[in-house]
Amino acid sequence: MKKIILAAAICLMAVLGAQAKSSNLAFGIGFNYGTKFDQAGIGAKLQAGITRNFRIEPEFIYFFKNKGVETFDINCNFHYVVRLAPKVDFYPLAGLSYSNWSDDFDHSENRFGVNLGAGLEVRLANNVGFFLEERGQLVSDFSQSVASLGLKFRF
Repeated sequence: MKKIILAAAICLMAVLGAQAKSSNLAFGIGFNYGTKFDQAGIGAKLQAGITRNFRIEPEFIYFFKNKGVETFDINCNFHYVVRLAPKVDFYPLAGLSYSNWSDDFDHSENRFGVNLGAGLEVRLANNVGFFLEERGQLVSDFSQSVASLGLKFRF
């Protein structure tokens, strides 16, 4: 539990530090799908621009129980944003992940891992857009692909 709190605190401090340098802050909500146990999930993320092209993104995803397994992830990803068109951005991502899996038999597994993937954002208005993201979550014995689709609100 101490590792979870430490990882979350580091991500939060990085976002707050980035926010002090930039007014580029956004909140996102999304639907997720994890392939390891065919789980649908919901997630929330906070993005903060560090520079014009770099941003940091702490994220929490809860995956609904399927096949007797319930999962949650805490992620901290870094994006390199590339403008493809006036309202379209592409970003490769890399980051760290903490995952927890628990089953019906009160067995629980916790693992740290690495995220590698990419995403696409389309701005619908100045402060609203949607995102589509795919990443590999490389975790010992529990690696999976995670797809996300959601809305992002910039403030």
